[in-house]
Amino acid sequence: QDTAHLEGYQEGMEEGKQLGLEEGKQLGLEEGLEKGMQLGLEEGALKKAQAVAQNLLQLGALSVEQIAEIAGLSVEAVLKLRD
Repeated sequence: QDTAHLEGYQEGMEEGKQLGLEEGKQLGLEEGLEKGMQLGLEEGALKKAQAVAQNLLQLGALSVEQIAEIAGLSVEAVLKLRD
């Protein structure tokens, strides 16, 4: 009777461990996808702002400070694009 109880306990622990691992993998995957999407959006927004600044620099009609404000970049970032 103790052997059957011990075997049942061990099976229950193994099943619980497996379910926990599967749930952990799923949560990790979801978090990874969410973080990856967020980073992708941020990178896309930065590239768009840089492209706007680059175009404005080529026009030559605005100051670096004005371009930075319009594009949402720092003055330093616009200066790097100019070089």
